[in-house]
Amino acid sequence: MTRLNILLATLQICAWTTAFTNAESKSTTPCSSWSKSGRCEIKLTDSSQEIKQQICGLSPSVKYSVRVAAKNSVSEQKIVTADGEIENLNWSAAHIVTPIDQVPVAPKILSSIPFGQLGIQLNIQKPARDGGQPVTDYILELDTSANFSSPQRLIIVANELHPRPGRSELIYTFKSDFLKPWSSYYLRIQAVNSVGASLKSEASLVTLTSPPRAPQNGILQTPSISSGSITTATVSWASPSPLLEHEEIDGYLVEWWSKRKSPEIQTIRLQYSSPLTTTKFSLGFSISPNVKKVTSMMPWNASASLLRRELINLGWDEESNVGILDNVEVKRSTFSHGYIWSITFGENEHGTNYGDLATLTGEIFASGDIGLPTLTISTEQHGQRPQGRAEIQYLEIRGAGNISGYYRLQFENSDRTPYIPFNASALEIETALEQLWTIRDIVVRKTYDQTDVSAGSLNSFMLRYEITFISNVGN
Repeated sequence: MTRLNILLATLQICAWTTAFTNAESKSTTPCSSWSKSGRCEIKLTDSSQEIKQQICGLSPSVKYSVRVAAKNSVSEQKIVTADGEIENLNWSAAHIVTPIDQVPVAPKILSSIPFGQLGIQLNIQKPARDGGQPVTDYILELDTSANFSSPQRLIIVANELHPRPGRSELIYTFKSDFLKPWSSYYLRIQAVNSVGASLKSEASLVTLTSPPRAPQNGILQTPSISSGSITTATVSWASPSPLLEHEEIDGYLVEWWSKRKSPEIQTIRLQYSSPLTTTKFSLGFSISPNVKKVTSMMPWNASASLLRRELINLGWDEESNVGILDNVEVKRSTFSHGYIWSITFGENEHGTNYGDLATLTGEIFASGDIGLPTLTISTEQHGQRPQGRAEIQYLEIRGAGNISGYYRLQFENSDRTPYIPFNASALEIETALEQLWTIRDIVVRKTYDQTDVSAGSLNSFMLRYEITFISNVGN
């Protein structure tokens, strides 16, 4: 049996099956480049193989004839007859084909996940073949019904689907007025080239689950009369109203805090095995990723007042116009073979250094001493901000040259976020992070944007975001 398939404008595949019953395995030979005519020979390693031969270099819309002959151990020969020379080959009937462009092979939706309550992110596998013409668009259909009885259609320009670097996958995130929170949707996609649209992919199902909205009418009550100290309070609230269709609330989380604050206390321990004479050390302190200052070198047995003076002198960062340290207390104590400095930050509530702080850093230089000095720094008491002030963390993205790609974030052993584009807006990061079950309400602000991505400087691309945890009170 002989069959012939045309896949591309300049490629035709001849396929034939040998006269054996177990024709399960397949083999495709390398492309034979012909312009007007040609011949190639295929060596069989398994007589049950189904063979495919690619013929390249053909011209579109030109008719070609293709035939096949089987060979065995008998050598190919020319036989002279009364009618002239013939080959000792038994050729199949000739098949006439005309190479033409085709529609693409159908793409696949590898995954579909919620992106907020009104968005979906798709991970799409590109068509295995484009049909001879580049894919220009994708058609996305979504419906609440599995039979797509009333589908909504989105036409997506191909360059709006961004590839994951090094992969054949495309990422596409979209929002639509058609989408409703806590509803389920079926999605399928087609690829389009100048010939037409591919077959539709298999449907993918996604439910737009998301953290519930905030409760309403919170009230805190305490007893007005008690025979002893009043140490209890009652809090009440109303559920989010009205509840959305299919919206799920499994429970409530109650947090409380007071106006009481606790100062941060860090300790510096310098230890040695034998007396020191020339050893010195320095301390560094940072309040953000781009602001860090270091003290002058101090002697190994620096007094409490000297160490405090060096820290206070860090004072102000002129370039960023922010305060570093403005109120610390230092006490020094001794122990066997060393000193301990206890540093208390932020007794002044209105100053810079209250709440939970980054740990000091330190460097020690023996300067010829043989006492093996070591310097360790630890936090004895984490600072607590008054009135449950929000934690702020920073995210920084750097790169150089032709930048592209995605990243994902994780918080406190959560799952990873959806894919976030390298040049994401503050709202995109906020939406992605609030999908995590470990994060409730946050505010993201872009604080720096240098998007000159021309090749060259190491820091030709940099974005910095400030993430404020509104609901995650504490450290």
